[in-house]
Amino acid sequence: MRAAAVLAVVLLTALLGTIWTTARADEDAGLNVSPEAVDIGLNFSGTDVSISGTAPEGADVILTVDGPLDSVKLRKKGKVMGLFWMTVEQAEVENMPAFHVVRSSEEIDKLLSREEQVRIGVDPASTAILSEARAIDPDDESPLSEEKQVEFIAALRDKYIKDGLYAPCVSCHEAEPAVGDAAHDGSVAPGDAVIRLDDDGRWETSISLPSDAPLGDYSVRAYYVRDGQEVGSDSTTFSVEKVGLVDSLRTMADDNAVAYGAMSLAIAIAIGLTIGFVFPRRGGH
Repeated sequence: MRAAAVLAVVLLTALLGTIWTTARADEDAGLNVSPEAVDIGLNFSGTDVSISGTAPEGADVILTVDGPLDSVKLRKKGKVMGLFWMTVEQAEVENMPAFHVVRSSEEIDKLLSREEQVRIGVDPASTAILSEARAIDPDDESPLSEEKQVEFIAALRDKYIKDGLYAPCVSCHEAEPAVGDAAHDGSVAPGDAVIRLDDDGRWETSISLPSDAPLGDYSVRAYYVRDGQEVGSDSTTFSVEKVGLVDSLRTMADDNAVAYGAMSLAIAIAIGLTIGFVFPRRGGH
């Protein structure tokens, strides 16, 4: 009887250990993102999104965060007849993420060859992103010439870098883009972009979203590399959404532009009347 009791205790202990180990493994598996939904309200001034995971033994980490695909109209200014500064060309760039950030546990050039960087989409020139985007004539939606496509798509990429929406590599200050005229002046410093990786493979980093962060779903992918080769990957998503009054106003602007315009005009008139009442004009003597 005693032997049976001891055996039962041993089996129960083993079962609990297995359950705890499995739960622990499930907890460590994949990517963890916090918050999973970023809510943009009236007082939103930007926030940090924390991302963490566990890398295979001896592997480094390269992380990409890509925002929703967007369509952006661009205008190129120039002098007409040598006198007037006007729009001389325009294009609409489609199928290009409005946000793109790369982080790594070491400088990427030390982890992967440039060919491998291009293959998984983490090279300084954002080659994979530029190859998927396209530029069209906004009037008739016809594709632009190959030369103009490269010019406008690279111009949008460079604008995103300048606006802080693209941080395309850890070692940008060491490599010039393949296309475009943007100069990487070291603003994306290695110390600001390196993932913290522990000896046990646990890693973490954070991504800063600006106050005007693009709305929609963001894709997060972690690549694990060892000896110059990819040995695994994980992926997840998070979202950026407007809530409360901000969302209501956006919905009104999209669904009922007339009502939104009338409300805006009424608010402007009310503000003007209030200012006139609080600060009345003084007549001359």
